[in-house]
Amino acid sequence: MCMVRVGLLIARLFDAYQSHAGLCESSLEQAILESGTAKGRLIHYHSLLEKDILRSLQNSKTQKQNKNASKARISEVWNAAADSGVSTLWQQWHCDYGIFTVLTSPLFLKPTRDVPSEPDVATKRWTEPAVNGDHWKVDHKLSEGDSNQLQSCDNRSIQEEKPRSSRSQQLSSSSQDLNFSMQECAPPDGYSSLRVMDAHSRTTSVSIPSDYLIVQVGDAAQLLSGGELVARPHCVMRPTSDRDVSRQTMAVFLQPAWDRSLSIPPGTAQERALEAGGVATNLETHIPLLASRWKDGCTFAEFSKETTRPYYGADGRQSRK
Repeated sequence: MCMVRVGLLIARLFDAYQSHAGLCESSLEQAILESGTAKGRLIHYHSLLEKDILRSLQNSKTQKQNKNASKARISEVWNAAADSGVSTLWQQWHCDYGIFTVLTSPLFLKPTRDVPSEPDVATKRWTEPAVNGDHWKVDHKLSEGDSNQLQSCDNRSIQEEKPRSSRSQQLSSSSQDLNFSMQECAPPDGYSSLRVMDAHSRTTSVSIPSDYLIVQVGDAAQLLSGGELVARPHCVMRPTSDRDVSRQTMAVFLQPAWDRSLSIPPGTAQERALEAGGVATNLETHIPLLASRWKDGCTFAEFSKETTRPYYGADGRQSRK
């Protein structure tokens, strides 16, 4: 909700600026509030090590491997990342198509082969109340104090039993216990991995301090503001200094209601609203031009469909990655 409020505050400030400057009337804040929806996502970008482990696990499901082959695969997993020829981008060039995207500073994680020691506590199983006839079970390491506290809860039972293999443990054992844990690390290459392109095709590496939020402008804001706000192409680069590092960030997407018409404000030239971000970037990023995805009077739902199809449709660029 803090991230939502930041987005609403910026929309309110922009609306006040438009009114004070005597520019075309717009209400980005109202457009966000009308939707009644804010989508929050935790986005994780896999390191090359993680991708290789996932690929190895998938292969083990479809074909039987003898024990010696599995052991040999362990060393391959740890060395494949440095030699694997993959894209230098975690996320391809694109423009957000909502109003605002509010992002936290990224968290970078690095694997270590140190096996964490198990705490000297009793292993218990916490069984949640039945939901639609099913029981949701969660493995939980309980200290003696935790056990006493949970036993007093209504409609919950704590049962001592022998440790059972969780799904994650089963996946790990299928790859002969690829023992590693994740630890937070400093940003590789010294920045956040986010790159932004301006109207002159110049790219900038964005640094986001740990106690800051960053707000990206989307296509819907550019249209509703008549080009006063501009959606800039951006991508997420893979680290060049350490390719075993993964990245994650929390994103909140603020957008108009699906049935809202994305009309350009009266008195604003269409060219101004559609080409405010520049057209040269299309050559470097292959992002479909805004004019090819927007039609006068189209709803946000229709615009979203036309925007995502070139990326994620059957012939989309992202679907072929």
